[in-house]
Amino acid sequence: MAAAYAASNGVRSKRPRMLDQATAPAAQDVILAIENLRKSFPVTAAGGVGKAALLKAVEDVSFTMRRGEVVGLVGESGSGKSTIGKLVLRLLDASGGRVVFDGVDLNTLSRGELRRMRRRMQMIFQDPFSSLNPYFRIRDILAEALVVHDIGSGREDRYARVERLLELVGLPVSFATRYPHELSGGQRQRVGIARALAVEPALVVADEAVSALDVSNQAQILNVLMDLRAAFGLSMLFISHNMAVVQNIADSVVVLYLGRVMEIAPTEALFAAPHHPYTIALLSSIPIPDPELKRRRIALTGEIPSPIDPPSGCVFRTRCPVALPACAEQVPALRAVGEGRFSACIRDEAAASILA
Repeated sequence: MAAAYAASNGVRSKRPRMLDQATAPAAQDVILAIENLRKSFPVTAAGGVGKAALLKAVEDVSFTMRRGEVVGLVGESGSGKSTIGKLVLRLLDASGGRVVFDGVDLNTLSRGELRRMRRRMQMIFQDPFSSLNPYFRIRDILAEALVVHDIGSGREDRYARVERLLELVGLPVSFATRYPHELSGGQRQRVGIARALAVEPALVVADEAVSALDVSNQAQILNVLMDLRAAFGLSMLFISHNMAVVQNIADSVVVLYLGRVMEIAPTEALFAAPHHPYTIALLSSIPIPDPELKRRRIALTGEIPSPIDPPSGCVFRTRCPVALPACAEQVPALRAVGEGRFSACIRDEAAASILA
């Protein structure tokens, strides 16, 4: 499927793996560790009358990322993907759990310490237009990050750095004097990538970085991200609802549903043999451009439940095609189902039952 998507949309073949996915990450190789992360938002009734409720956007999420790794964070809208991205950079404060970046618990940092740490953590936003100041020229948008973090010896030096950044993301140097509205969507997203790279971060969070673009621009941006990852060894949390895109860029995948982790696995293993029923349903939705290839479609019924009042036990059970009465009794823990693979499902034979 990845090859078909890449061939039909102009994405270059996936580069060789930089990491041995069968190898357990040593402590010194882990750049990001998410430990039992939770985030709830208080929600008041309409008109402010009535008892406030808690919207559980992220609930007990844990995973790790190695240096130079791209981790795909996938799930439907409302699964908590973007919230996790903001929690990782501490753009939001967590309700519980920890985010440990390069051995440092971000929750323990003061405002000044966090600001200095943010030089090493950057974000590529979903909307390349609203994330750029319309009153600034491109060179000033990119130079602003350099000024904030005291990089460069003066205006001329910073503008020279800006020109190198533009070349790095495949834009002409002449674009430096343009305004955001004078650029196409794909060009603006390249500026967003250049801005994230301006401070030479170790970790980049890409939040739906290609979802607002047409297919041809998606392919171009994915190629840019692949090149930059290979050139600089960037670690990247790639947030997307598009499984085909994630398959092309990620080393491992974390599957989310209603704020909880359903499955974690190396990309190739997950796409070859998904374990969790929700993962199977997501993968069955990927279109195949070859009419000769047939695949059973697993259609999920109903809407994703409200995070204010999630189902008891397994949050996916109300839409799961193989749910058992026991699924309502307890929240399934992530358990090992293979080397480097984890699934939050009590049924070992779930995949076989669905695909039979």
